[in-house]
Amino acid sequence: MKKSIVFILLTSLFTGAFSACQPTDAMTSAPQSSESAPVSPEPSEPAPTAEETPTPASTEEASSDPSSSPDESEALSETDSFSVNTENSLLFHEKGVTILASPWDSELSALPVQLENTSEQNYILQLTDTSVNGSMIESSFSQNLDAHSQTNAQIEFSSQLLSENGIQSVSQIQTRILLLDAVTFETLYTSDLLTITLNGSAPSQTAPQDGETIYEQDGLKILSLGLEEDPTWGKSWKVSVTNNSQKDLVVAASSAIVNDSTLDVIFSVKVPAGKSAVGSMTLFQNDLDKYQIQNITDLEVSLDFQDPSTYQTIQTTDPLFVHFSS
Repeated sequence: MKKSIVFILLTSLFTGAFSACQPTDAMTSAPQSSESAPVSPEPSEPAPTAEETPTPASTEEASSDPSSSPDESEALSETDSFSVNTENSLLFHEKGVTILASPWDSELSALPVQLENTSEQNYILQLTDTSVNGSMIESSFSQNLDAHSQTNAQIEFSSQLLSENGIQSVSQIQTRILLLDAVTFETLYTSDLLTITLNGSAPSQTAPQDGETIYEQDGLKILSLGLEEDPTWGKSWKVSVTNNSQKDLVVAASSAIVNDSTLDVIFSVKVPAGKSAVGSMTLFQNDLDKYQIQNITDLEVSLDFQDPSTYQTIQTTDPLFVHFSS
């Protein structure tokens, strides 16, 4: 009996001690006292800034740019040949600029165009790498075109240059269109080479053929067309260059021997593959007077063939000799 009582007492004591060690509901749910020592938080990663977090472009904004219209811009960028047989034929549509061309005006030696700019950019429009009937003839065309404006203009060519290149009827124009920033003059866009066929005529190359051949090799043919008076500088020697090679070239010279006297000259003409060009070598009147040259009878020159991208000389010809009859 005594053993039973002792066992019961020990069991009760053990159970009470165990219960005292367990956390109560009040202990687990009660908030920490505001007087308790603050706990330092773990350092957190800084929130990404606007620059670090890329923002996807708005589909609405992208589609509102007229230059990115897939129906017009992309289709035209794949096509670089155009026929101008009627008024306002579409010639160019890029970067918000549209050019409509009308048939060739033979009296003005010009291509009438209508220009429209629907963009926010003020442009200057110019041309480069221009040829007429296969002969390199640059136009002086340069036209300001303000944002959200429209104007009519003329792409004019010198009738004298057309005549010098043997062109009586214009059937084809090839050119690249430049869009320049109207303030900084930085080139913002250069088009592919555009081929413009006029009046449905087949293009014909009309390089002069009536000169004296002074060089003919590797697809390059150079003719001497004679001397002319230059009202500004003195005299000029006219040459015709036809490039039937596979390379674009610049034909240049910086000096020549005239009547046994070495003179500084200016001569540089760019001739793309498959094109021809008429160029002039300038002979300064001051130099002619210095060496008492009144009549030019003989000229000797070595021509440099240069890469038009780097202007590095690829080849220099042996001296070429030309005799002029008085």
